[in-house]
Amino acid sequence: MDKTVERLVKGDNEYSEIVNDLNSRISTNRIDAHAIQTIFRNLAKYSANQFNLENDLMKNKKIDERFSKSVKKSQDEFIGEMVKLCEEITTDKRKINLLLYYLISWLDKHVVYDNNLLLKQVELIEKGKKPAEAFELTHFKNRSTVSLVNLVNSSMNRLFEENRELHAAKTALENNLSKRNKELQSMSNKINSIAISDAVTGLPNRRFVIRTLSQLLKESKTAKTRFATMLVKFNEFKDISDVRGVDKAREVMSVIANIAKSAVRSDDVICSLNNDEIAIVCPHCTETSAINIATTIKNNLKLQPIVDEVKEGDDNLDVSLSFGITICDGSNAIELKDILQRTDACLKKAKINGKLQVETLS
Repeated sequence: MDKTVERLVKGDNEYSEIVNDLNSRISTNRIDAHAIQTIFRNLAKYSANQFNLENDLMKNKKIDERFSKSVKKSQDEFIGEMVKLCEEITTDKRKINLLLYYLISWLDKHVVYDNNLLLKQVELIEKGKKPAEAFELTHFKNRSTVSLVNLVNSSMNRLFEENRELHAAKTALENNLSKRNKELQSMSNKINSIAISDAVTGLPNRRFVIRTLSQLLKESKTAKTRFATMLVKFNEFKDISDVRGVDKAREVMSVIANIAKSAVRSDDVICSLNNDEIAIVCPHCTETSAINIATTIKNNLKLQPIVDEVKEGDDNLDVSLSFGITICDGSNAIELKDILQRTDACLKKAKINGKLQVETLS
């Protein structure tokens, strides 16, 4: 089999794995902000690489224009839909399910159906058929459809098996860069710029935490539920940058982020606000639970070898954290700006007096 075709098939199988992973995470309640960001980055990579391969194959084999135009239209629709979903999606299960349904639909329509037809047309053309004849022979044959409901209920293996049948096709393909590739890469970059995570901590950015807080505040006012907002500041980031270098300070911050990921609950959201500060949003959280999370982060940091590395040979250096926490009780009087301002005020108090600060907003 041609190596480029193997790449095409491998890309289709990798997409199937993305869908399967998302389905598994939803069914086992393992969806968090970091997982969502990873899924969108993988989808951006898929669309940039896979669509380029498909388009080069259609061009090189002179696939009938009726088919190639249809495929390119589908590709543009997929990228547009990914950009739209990426801008709107949070950890809301309803929206995540919408993403899954769309990805399954694409798996059925494009990965299994369109690419199968593409390779069959290439095979016919190589046997001497004209592109128009190859299109007519493949396009109007009835294809079996697969129920989306069955797919969602762990029946994706059937589609994956159909997708593996693409390995039987033999074609020749060269990888040529084109204007189309630049357009796809530009769209892919747009997805990445929306879904981007902080480069140091790997956490979602400030935009995501604002969206999450807005959603939780709305739900809190409706259902009168509590949630906690926590700001965690790495106090010595600047001092360590000056003495040990900014790379060492960033390394410490990355360790802090990983400790926070381990300390929070499965439905909590962690985001990066800037170089030395992270935010943790905890749905359905009491004051006691929030304090326990903060205490766990603080105590676990003391056990990290990097703390001794930073302090070695300089008694003036330390690695410490300040915590500012607010608890929203569902009061209609509370607005998003109040949460952010008062949590920040708690953080500043904590940094001054060296103690964790907690305030209930009402």
